[in-house]
Amino acid sequence: MTQVHAIKLGVIGLGSIGMRHANNLMSMGYEVLAYDPSLQRCELFEQAGGAPVKNKQNISESCDAVVIASPSSMHLEDLAWAVENGIHAFIEKPLAHTLQGLEEICADAEKRKLVLSLGMNMRFNPAIKRLSAIIRDGGIGDILWANYWHSSFLPDWRPDADFRKGYAADPKTGGVIFDVIHGFDLLYFLIGNYTVCGATARSSNVLEISSDDCADILCRHTTGVTSTLHMDFITRPKSHVISVAGTNAIARIDISRRHLSLTGIGGHIIEENYFDTTSVNDDYCQELKDFINAIQGSNLEGCSLLDGMNVLSNVVLARKMAGLPYVE
Repeated sequence: MTQVHAIKLGVIGLGSIGMRHANNLMSMGYEVLAYDPSLQRCELFEQAGGAPVKNKQNISESCDAVVIASPSSMHLEDLAWAVENGIHAFIEKPLAHTLQGLEEICADAEKRKLVLSLGMNMRFNPAIKRLSAIIRDGGIGDILWANYWHSSFLPDWRPDADFRKGYAADPKTGGVIFDVIHGFDLLYFLIGNYTVCGATARSSNVLEISSDDCADILCRHTTGVTSTLHMDFITRPKSHVISVAGTNAIARIDISRRHLSLTGIGGHIIEENYFDTTSVNDDYCQELKDFINAIQGSNLEGCSLLDGMNVLSNVVLARKMAGLPYVE
């Protein structure tokens, strides 16, 4: 029999990611309430064992914490609502499309002693966690450069949905730079803070969308190290890789295959690890457990609001430099 925990959680938004979070929380034994304006999604949630509610206020009145998985254009509004109502919040990426109001929300949350965490699940990929430990322990040596590469074909992401009508197609709040924000976060997480110093992006016309579907970005970290990001919606087959080079070794992670290799400067393999007994859903579960543990007094290991604001500032800067629509 599944244990039922005392803490009660709410979910705002029952799209694919919201439903995933709701199902994961229920599988962990938590009572979950959820709000979505779609009756069909609420019915699916109820069939899965959840309790749909009529409005967000029902969640604030009954829940200790909320998962914000509403459309990304609503994240900032929903986060402000959660903080105003005194409930802890886990926010799916992207945090927002503007920095306006975030410092005030952060200060209010700190005053109320609320935990705010962002859905950067790739931090919990065991290959990424292992690379973080290698870097921290000096296994790479002094970092020389880093590269993040994410190329894929947007229509393959959700074959049962029309990508032209999805959030990614919106030229102002969608596009590959916002959607592949994980790359910005991983460079921050692994290498440290940075500033975007160059960016280019375009709509290739390969897809029937007007948002950016191909981008290349150059960053300079506070240590002086440079890193680069490539991201696109138009390439097949999919490739998702991060590489970090140092004076002692170079590390490469195939993120999709959950494979890490560490190669010495002489070309010999120092370490090779396949974490294929784990899954992406395990990462999603771990980030929720981390959020709940933080509510109960542990240190937050995932992406904090402050981290998220630093990452978002560079995403907005990249869009600005690339000539894309942006909000300061």
